Amino acid sequence: MPKLPNFKTYQQPAIISAGFVIVASLLIGILIHQSNPTHIIKPSHPHHVAKKASSTVKRKPVKKMSQARQLKHAWQTTATATKRPVNIALYNPQTNQTISYTNQTHHQFKMASSVKVAILMALMHQTHGKLTTQEKQWATTMIVNSNNPATLALYNRPAMGGANGLQQTFKQLGMRHSIAKAKFGTTITTADDQIKLLKQLYYPSKYLDTTSQAYIQRLMGQVEADQRWGISAGASQYTLKNGWVYLNQKSGWTVNSLGQVQLSNNRQYLLVVLTDQNPTQTSGQQLIEKLAQQTATIMK
Repeated sequence: MPKLPNFKTYQQPAIISAGFVIVASLLIGILIHQSNPTHIIKPSHPHHVAKKASSTVKRKPVKKMSQARQLKHAWQTTATATKRPVNIALYNPQTNQTISYTNQTHHQFKMASSVKVAILMALMHQTHGKLTTQEKQWATTMIVNSNNPATLALYNRPAMGGANGLQQTFKQLGMRHSIAKAKFGTTITTADDQIKLLKQLYYPSKYLDTTSQAYIQRLMGQVEADQRWGISAGASQYTLKNGWVYLNQKSGWTVNSLGQVQLSNNRQYLLVVLTDQNPTQTSGQQLIEKLAQQTATIMK
């Protein structure tokens, strides 16, 4: 009887072959996994990515400076460059706002001939707008020609009362920083106080009636040609009164300008510019006109 094959001799190679197949399969799987470019490991919390993207800082739009800030910035830049005492104020009837600036808070600004508006207003108030023929003649030459003798004549009229009468006007109108002087040109004031005065001249007032207001405004609109400088720079229409005086070498020239301005777009405002220690009258005029032109540009 022939011998049956000994199957034990074939078992081990079969086991080895099976193991080889398994190992080979694992290696192939690993290689395919690593080389597959479409296999992306997703984060466990997808919303973190979106949150990071949305946290990008957004720039806020630049806010345009308000008109008041623009004015003060322009005035300050010009006044700082000159190194001379400057006090400027503007009243905007559209906003009922007064905007002012000075580079020397405690400086005492003298009015020079710009005080003549206050003198005529005080006289018109005291006489209820009824001037004599002579007083009207003096008033015209005082405002239109800036004549000093005519001013002195009106200043000393009993109805006016000189410095005491003018100081009473300042008190009535709340002009707390204005001091009337016997020598009218040396009267002390501030731009803010002069705005208070001008508001009684150009807008509804309990101090002056409309006839008196119109009379004074008309004279201020007729100042002689060589005195129309000042706050008129940049204006299409204006009524004004200027002042200028040389006191001494230390103080130099005091040069002022005040009144109402109307621009080409019909916008109106009151403007007062007081300057001191100017080396010449012309330099003072140029300083005022630069400030007035800047103001007109911003107010348009």
